Amino acid sequence: MDTRNLEKSQKMLARLIECAAENGIKESMIQFSDLGLDSSYEEYFYPCLEWLESEGVVRTKAHHRTMGSAASGRIRNLVLTSVGQSLLGMKVSVGEEEETLAETVEKVSKGDRSYSKFGDFLGGAIGGLIKSLGAG
Repeated sequence: MDTRNLEKSQKMLARLIECAAENGIKESMIQFSDLGLDSSYEEYFYPCLEWLESEGVVRTKAHHRTMGSAASGRIRNLVLTSVGQSLLGMKVSVGEEEETLAETVEKVSKGDRSYSKFGDFLGGAIGGLIKSLGAG
């Protein structure tokens, strides 16, 4: 199994979440070049964005895709949803340490830490949060 695709997906997910958190809820335009990743990540840009949207973590006003590379175009108003904001405050155990998901996202995004199952963890956290919100 080639883990490079999974690692690139995880880093893109983390970078998009971090970008949405940094922007807050305001007018914005984001394009792939704003993320500070090399061109080998381009093909992960829209699929990861669409995954985060379908999981209810982020919301956008629109995607303005253009002809060109896999990441050509812009994302208008990338923001965290209430679910996304709740997720960032969740505590997670990383080895012997405990940190918020926001701290984990920042470390994965910047490449300071590699989580081999970050995407699985994120998906599980989203599912658990949605389940707990539905029960409340």
